[in-house]
Amino acid sequence: MNPSTMPLSAIHPSLKHWGVTVQAIEATHVKSSSILQQQFQTFVLADAEVIYIQVFLLPSNHQTNFNTI
Repeated sequence: MNPSTMPLSAIHPSLKHWGVTVQAIEATHVKSSSILQQQFQTFVLADAEVIYIQVFLLPSNHQTNFNTI
């Protein structure tokens, strides 16, 4: 693991500046939500210790749609 990054398990809400190297395991197509009333995309990511997290990506306020990664 790169010494300038840390594992996901070391991240705490009180940390101000941090970096994590992750790998995208899965990415969904852009979906719509009637509850959120906007589109979103879901990603499953893993770090070097194989800790998985799920990320929900919403477009910024200035975007009307996604620029897919």
